Amino acid sequence: MKRFLTVVGLLAASAPSFSANLEPVTTVEDGRNQMHLYIDSNSIKKDHVNRFLVTAWVITDFGSEDEGVSSIKTLWTYDCEKHSARWSRVVKYSGPNATGKETPGKENSDMAFKPIVPGSIGNTVSLHVCR
Repeated sequence: MKRFLTVVGLLAASAPSFSANLEPVTTVEDGRNQMHLYIDSNSIKKDHVNRFLVTAWVITDFGSEDEGVSSIKTLWTYDCEKHSARWSRVVKYSGPNATGKETPGKENSDMAFKPIVPGSIGNTVSLHVCR
């Protein structure tokens, strides 16, 4: 029994953490609610082939629930050299900060990169992931 508990303890200590590490990016007000954007800093990955491509999950917390959705998590790819971005997947959540019940979002069929507008929220996020 002692050996079993030791093995379980070692496995738990060595298991990778898959929890999000939310880094605040910005807050936007629309007159009724505050929308908070975060980057999951654990999800930031540089491409091994093209060093200018970076992927990251961006969490948008809407501040209130609308039709069962309080927050979304979007997988973005940024081209830091060409200052462009594309999203590939969105997941919806019933709770704040990508918590609660997960519901299917949508996949993006248009994988073309789009220019990032200077001064936009997308620009603010790209500054965080492209550093």
